[in-house]
Amino acid sequence: MKKVTVRFPMKNVKMKRMGRLGNTQAFTLVELLVVIAIIGILIALLLPAVQAAREAARRMSCLNNVKQISLAMHVYHDAVKSLPPGNINLDRLAAENPYGCNIWSAGGNPCVYCGSAGWAAFLLPQMEQTGVYQLLDFNRRMYTDHVAYGWGDHPTGYESCGDPGADNNHMLASRSAPASMRCPSAPKDPEISKTQKDYAVNGGCGFPERFHTEGTLNREEHSAHAPLRGLFWKNSATDLSAITDGTSHTFLLLENTHVIRNDEVLYETGGNIPVRDARNPFLFVNHAGQGYSTFTHCNVRNHPPNYIVPSELRTTYSFHIGGLHGAMADGSGQFVSDTVNFNVWAATFTRAHGSIPPETPCWRYGGGSQTCDSQ
Repeated sequence: MKKVTVRFPMKNVKMKRMGRLGNTQAFTLVELLVVIAIIGILIALLLPAVQAAREAARRMSCLNNVKQISLAMHVYHDAVKSLPPGNINLDRLAAENPYGCNIWSAGGNPCVYCGSAGWAAFLLPQMEQTGVYQLLDFNRRMYTDHVAYGWGDHPTGYESCGDPGADNNHMLASRSAPASMRCPSAPKDPEISKTQKDYAVNGGCGFPERFHTEGTLNREEHSAHAPLRGLFWKNSATDLSAITDGTSHTFLLLENTHVIRNDEVLYETGGNIPVRDARNPFLFVNHAGQGYSTFTHCNVRNHPPNYIVPSELRTTYSFHIGGLHGAMADGSGQFVSDTVNFNVWAATFTRAHGSIPPETPCWRYGGGSQTCDSQ
């Protein structure tokens, strides 16, 4: 049988295709607006979830920072047989005026000076920062580009303070805070953040950077309290075996961001104390808020987590929602809720709670002298 081939005209096929395309209808304006509205709703629903996921990642990173610092503390303890000092204070430097700062306690108080070396300086080798550590001379004052105070007739603004060191070594070191010392949730100013840290050690109560008298402190009572309360104070060298409350029940360090939160700014709007975003210098110590956290202002004012009184500067602060991170003396990390019972919170600061004399405040007006403990 002969094969028959049927050919269809291509012209007709092309016309049919063109006809189908020509019959397609476009979106109306109403349909377009509905689609845009749906997309907007989906974005609105997804954005909080994305932000929450990012904050969860930042919180995990912050907790990792806390654990890294606590691990460095333990490595230091294994080598030196004690925790690092909260800060070191040398009578010679306290009495000398060169490189002093015209801010609170800088002049006239022989018990403290601007530029005490804080605990972070001693941990640098254990945190793979040996190069920065080698820049430091512990027989000289530390330095900071930014120290934020403005009380009374003292200067306001971001003050530079301390000894820049031989060949500006201290200045260079002060600008080298590692990322593990900074909370990723805290806002960052490129010119300031690397000169600051966002973590503070357990100073117990009162004035751990001096823990003796400043004219209004009763020396005997305060000296009896400060070493029993926390783990760190001026020239401390605490052995972990001294923590009779248990290492898993005693804070080692907590968050204390260098940035002032908006609620604090609002709180202080009517006051005469300027708020500044540079209150926790990397290496430099002059005030208990610089590297220390306490649970009370010498039994006068309690400091729960994220307390909104920046004028105290001794409290714990974070930009995490609902709480902040801390490390226990055993090296474990915890997220502490803002709603934690205050008695539990306070007890976790003390290392030998049963040894603290009851009903004896560490703050007493009208007593004391200006004689420092021997160093």
